[in-house]
Amino acid sequence: MEGRIGEAELKRFPHLKFIATRSTGFDHIDLAAAKAHGVTVANVPSYGEETVAEFAFALLLALSRRIIDADKRVRETGTFSTVGLRGFDLAGKTIGVVGCGHIGIHSIRIANGFSMKVLGFDLTR
Repeated sequence: MEGRIGEAELKRFPHLKFIATRSTGFDHIDLAAAKAHGVTVANVPSYGEETVAEFAFALLLALSRRIIDADKRVRETGTFSTVGLRGFDLAGKTIGVVGCGHIGIHSIRIANGFSMKVLGFDLTR
């Protein structure tokens, strides 16, 4: 994984004391190795939670409303015909959210705003 920090990286910087990751998780940092080298690791637990959830719904709306197809048609043919571009409503559809942390909860709130049925799953209760 790009951006991985492990034993080899920590050995290259023997005077390193602190790693701040601009992410919610630590899965790309070997925490045991950092501790062994006396390096403190910090993250941003709520980094981008609204941004990621909103972007996921922007992609979902682009799909459900066939926005990419419509844009391509206008650019290539100059026509604004809606023939073959009928999308579907999100209301009443079921969405599955895997991981109900900060981002998942925001996604669920947005889905509720669209009157979607929500199935949520998380490892912790």
